[in-house]
Amino acid sequence: RHTRCSRDWSSDVCSSDLAFALAVREGPFLVKPNEIELAEWAGRPLGSEKEERKAVQQLSEAGGTWVLYSRGARGAWLVHAGLGSGWEATGDTIEVRNTVGAGDAVLAAACSAIEKGLDPVEWLRLGMEAGRAATSVPPGCLPRRGTGRDGIRIRELGSLG
Repeated sequence: RHTRCSRDWSSDVCSSDLAFALAVREGPFLVKPNEIELAEWAGRPLGSEKEERKAVQQLSEAGGTWVLYSRGARGAWLVHAGLGSGWEATGDTIEVRNTVGAGDAVLAAACSAIEKGLDPVEWLRLGMEAGRAATSVPPGCLPRRGTGRDGIRIRELGSLG
């Protein structure tokens, strides 16, 4: 059984730079960096999937936290190093019309799933659906219910290090 996403939503961290690094030290339940934010936190460019895996593992270990790593068109990972858990979500190619707010949609859907007591794989699946839906509509428009569900695949990640 998993605990609530947080006591208050301010402890779910989705930001970059120094604030992100300081927040991770406090051990939030969940962090959701994107590719740029993870590289900034790691202090180095992440030029390969192996380097990304290592940085995600280190981030999870540093905060004792779940890491929901959004990888843009390449999908997302959900990892908790301390629990030895990790999954990858990928999806069929979609027409991207707008990326503004997609990361926020991923985080909101994942936190909603956590609040409902769903399993971590569902946090990732629902987050991926929301992110895909958000990118499929023009700026300022809301997607139709069910948009983004098709073509999502989830698999366990092997060793991250």
